[in-house]
Amino acid sequence: MKFIIFCLIFFACTSVTTLSQLSAVYSLDNVSGNSTDCCIYLYKNGVYEIVLEEQETVDLISNSQISYGNYTCENKQINLFDLYNGYQMRFILRDDYIVSIRSFKWLLNRKFLKRDFQIYDDPDSTYLKEKKVEQRRKEFKQICNVEYPMKMGIYKTIYGFTLNIKCDRQYVFEYHGIILSEGTWSRNGNELVLVDTVLQYSFFVFIEKEGLNCLILPGNYNGFVYHKD
Repeated sequence: MKFIIFCLIFFACTSVTTLSQLSAVYSLDNVSGNSTDCCIYLYKNGVYEIVLEEQETVDLISNSQISYGNYTCENKQINLFDLYNGYQMRFILRDDYIVSIRSFKWLLNRKFLKRDFQIYDDPDSTYLKEKKVEQRRKEFKQICNVEYPMKMGIYKTIYGFTLNIKCDRQYVFEYHGIILSEGTWSRNGNELVLVDTVLQYSFFVFIEKEGLNCLILPGNYNGFVYHKD
């Protein structure tokens, strides 16, 4: 019995030590040739965060979190599990960088270079206050029993995110010109199903009277409003 307890403690300590050693910030600078950086924060407690950072002024950097969850590492392979949406991404760990082998199209085979400083604390994320996908979908279907019309075209938020619903059943989800997700769409009542063809995961958008409610796209950005260019 003592031997079993010792083994459990040993493996737990080994896991914590491994995650503590992994704790770092990895950065992909100037994504798509603009001033936006994509940073992956690996915290020592097994939590990760993917953030888009944009230098607006000399003293001001705007942050947009697009994924949050837990990560594990085994045999130099880092697996990310998005807490809110449920999709998975996979990276290979090298000495001074990580490279994606399963992720969104815009991140595939891209090298994220390790920054010089370490991080320690779990972020105070708004994701922890949000409901999971299935619970949110269930509640929406219960309260919305009138089918609303939907226009083809571009929907925007005040935060710089756009969702282009195309007539050929294709969609493109962007942030300041960076394509975060693209694939095919289908409609089921007031629910728009967006299938990312590279990540092989379905995102869900709610069709409402005023526009689209996109709480469960990558990130947490409510209230896309239709915009006609």
